[in-house]
Amino acid sequence: MPSIVISNETPSVITNDVEEIEPQPTNYINLHVKDTDDIKLYFRLKKTTQMRKLMDSYCDRNALDFYLMVFLFNGRRIYPHQTPYELDLEDDDAIDAVLHQQWRREPINIKVKGQDGFQASFRIRKSAALKKLMDQYCYQYCLDVNGVGLLFNGYLVQPEQTPFELGIEDGDEMLAMLHLRTGHARCL
Repeated sequence: MPSIVISNETPSVITNDVEEIEPQPTNYINLHVKDTDDIKLYFRLKKTTQMRKLMDSYCDRNALDFYLMVFLFNGRRIYPHQTPYELDLEDDDAIDAVLHQQWRREPINIKVKGQDGFQASFRIRKSAALKKLMDQYCYQYCLDVNGVGLLFNGYLVQPEQTPFELGIEDGDEMLAMLHLRTGHARCL
């Protein structure tokens, strides 16, 4: 019969002279930062440490100016005050490091096709939230922004997402779908 060992550490169970230790949650996380050439640099930090520490360390090791860099997780910008815990990062997650100019880039053209077959074209920066495009589309066609959803590659686009995050390139097409809920259109 197993016996319980009492100590100040995590409880463990001894079975036939083999000690089974329950896994302990760790306060640390292992991350890697990769550049545009896919070169990776590995970091270990506390989940409550501000990302500024990782960013500074990455820039120092690569002789880069912190203010010229943008750090992204799944296409979303990471801010220096955020922590791995706030960003919901997990062990071995990848963070992209890009030069600010590469991230912002020139505007791209995105086509938005309505259910009625009409198509409109919009210029937007890859770093801009798609809310701007949604608002302009709805204003142009006198639609309630709360009653329209945009789809890209079959997935509903969230207003805070960016073309960069979704992998939208110049000339790509989105589909505008009317939601079933009703609202009041604001148009002049």
